[in-house]
Amino acid sequence: MKLLVTRQFPATLDQSWLPALDSALVERRLLKKPVSIVFVSPAAMRKLNRAYRGKDKATNVLSFALGQRTDPDEAFGGEIILCYPKLVQSARSRRHSIDDECKLLIVHSIFHLKGYDHATNRDAKIMERREEQVLTALTAALAKR
Repeated sequence: MKLLVTRQFPATLDQSWLPALDSALVERRLLKKPVSIVFVSPAAMRKLNRAYRGKDKATNVLSFALGQRTDPDEAFGGEIILCYPKLVQSARSRRHSIDDECKLLIVHSIFHLKGYDHATNRDAKIMERREEQVLTALTAALAKR
């Protein structure tokens, strides 16, 4: 399995879907190298967001690619940092489950690691369409279990 979860902050998640997500990402060549998923406190996330993005507030997710991207088609390893309380807050505001929010943020971050961005409406639509394809495949795989 390429998705590795670490907890520095207590997070109550049913991670039974993680192997299916891992498979969906590997099948689409989005995940060739390990990606660490770390749950942190709001204070830790605020520090990271300030240091790396210049924003003095906690956010729900940050992603960091490892190494230099030389080939845009190369799947990239890295680290995804999730702030569990912000994730819960985001799930409630979007009116879906905490697990679904976590899946969405992980998939979204994987695309960032691969070089996708959502700075323009066009880029955002492309990224969202690709994210939906992965999440739909994940839902189908989980329904077969």
